[in-house]
Amino acid sequence: MQYQIATRVLPGPLEQFLHHLDATIGGRTARLTNKTRADALLKLLAAQRNGWGNETAWAQRIREHLFAHRGRAPDQRQHTDPATEPSHRAPLPRPTRVDF
Repeated sequence: MQYQIATRVLPGPLEQFLHHLDATIGGRTARLTNKTRADALLKLLAAQRNGWGNETAWAQRIREHLFAHRGRAPDQRQHTDPATEPSHRAPLPRPTRVDF
């Protein structure tokens, strides 16, 4: 038994993170069906794990970003194209003119 204790391999950083992730998310994994939100949650957990979880520093960065953009989010594209600018579709092929 002393040999087992002396040669026991401790979990590495990845295993520690996965155990922390399992403890944090736990049985809620089946409910994480929204990919965007799940990715955001994983990024927040990784930021916390990497020591980037300083709320004051992030609040300052967000304020600076909002001030630089006058408090506005970037304009989003329209979900439908105007009739004059079919940007989301491939251009229609031009009919070939055949002289008989």
